[in-house]
Amino acid sequence: RFRIDSSGRFLVGRTSATKNAQVQIPIISSKGCVRRCDFCDVPSQFKKFQSKNGKRMAEEMLHLAKKYNTQKFTMADSIANGNLKALIEFAGIIAKHNRNAPDSEKIKWSSNWIHRPVGQLTEAAFKLIAESGAEHFTVGAEHFSDNVLKSMGKKTNMAGLVHELSLFRKYGVQCSINQIIGHWSETYDDFMEHIDHLIKLGPYFTNDTITSIKAHLFSSITNLASQP
Repeated sequence: RFRIDSSGRFLVGRTSATKNAQVQIPIISSKGCVRRCDFCDVPSQFKKFQSKNGKRMAEEMLHLAKKYNTQKFTMADSIANGNLKALIEFAGIIAKHNRNAPDSEKIKWSSNWIHRPVGQLTEAAFKLIAESGAEHFTVGAEHFSDNVLKSMGKKTNMAGLVHELSLFRKYGVQCSINQIIGHWSETYDDFMEHIDHLIKLGPYFTNDTITSIKAHLFSSITNLASQP
């Protein structure tokens, strides 16, 4: 199913990005990014990645939940998992809150997300993140060819994405996938590899792990990360 959102992006998938969509309070855990992808302008806006520690982030979220009587949050960061140590500390505190709270007071949150190579995010850590109320990630996958990912400067690979998607499915976290179309490094073989992986990801669409794919055109206008 294809559609175009209000900003002109092409979307593939269902019209709803998350299950049980409600108004969410924006909250910021970090600024900047730990990657310098060649299509992204975040490094030109924030020269250095900075993040709150996990305890402060958890306390802020619980304070806002109580003050505004809502439990739905969206992390308005470029990425929420740039500092895994802080994220896991935050998740431990919120997961403990959720285990002891009635359903009406359990925290739920969504965020932008980078997928990492296998081994950087353990299943135990992700289980804790899911228990803290993570329900939807917008994943900057960008491409399904390892060659293109390397040229982009993503510092990850398809094995890492598939590994994390399996964790999303196991622990009930949904995601949408960002894609870059027309990257300068893409060859015909890269494109066919991309399509092959897309087909293999079909089960993640049918079980609602992946709710949509958002496609963005690559251009020199967006290629700001490499500029001084």
